Amino acid sequence: MTERHEPDGLTIASGAYVVRTRLQGDGSQQLWLATHVATGSLAVAAVDYQFSRNTVEMVRARVEPDGDGVPVLDYIGPLDPNDNRDYQSYWALVERAPGTWLPNVVTPHDRQAAVAVAAGLGQSAAAIVDSRCARGPVPTAIRPELMWAIRDGERAAVTAVSTRAPALFSLSRADAVTYPVFPTRYEAPELRAGESATPRAVVYALGLMVAEWATGHGYAKATYSDYGRQPRDLALPMELPVSLERAIRAAIDPDPANRPSLARFRDELAHFA
Repeated sequence: MTERHEPDGLTIASGAYVVRTRLQGDGSQQLWLATHVATGSLAVAAVDYQFSRNTVEMVRARVEPDGDGVPVLDYIGPLDPNDNRDYQSYWALVERAPGTWLPNVVTPHDRQAAVAVAAGLGQSAAAIVDSRCARGPVPTAIRPELMWAIRDGERAAVTAVSTRAPALFSLSRADAVTYPVFPTRYEAPELRAGESATPRAVVYALGLMVAEWATGHGYAKATYSDYGRQPRDLALPMELPVSLERAIRAAIDPDPANRPSLARFRDELAHFA
């Protein structure tokens, strides 16, 4: 493969999508933001190098099917070979959902709006993921860049949560990747220790996200680096309503036994949405 420093302009699905921004990843596995040409809506493209040994049917059998709270799987297959000669060995998995790519939704103009938006996003995401946990398996790598949302003023809600990009990347070797595609700051301590995912690990991830959205800055990043050690207490002041701060701190407790269930965390956030 000839190295290209900027992915801008790559096309997928016979020109249906145009890649605009590389979000994460280097080397063999990357996450990109793409534009749906016909509608102008944003899509997320998980792209994997040297994946052509697998068929479309094999990949579909290993990633989550469409369903409630799941983005539409618009495309699986190679990048357009005639337009992307430097990327002919790449495969792409493209998803989109109702609403807007979530990181573009969290742009509140004041603290009061930030709290309401964060609570609405956390409440709706918890409801979606709780339903997914019930039908199994427990989703991992819950991240804002794998979510879509809608917003009307101070009201906001997650419309879909994706698990397909991590599933795709787990199907092939990743020895050409310098760092993990997904930074680890939303992972619960037990996941970092190699334990299996549980709904309480999802609560931890959502708790950190709500804290970031509500305070307007990278709450977790301010405490430790993406690839550093897990913090002992996450004791930064949040400047939030006392009961919301209490709910968030319980959600990000290092001991999963002390965290609320997804349903309880959802109900606690409902008071602020």
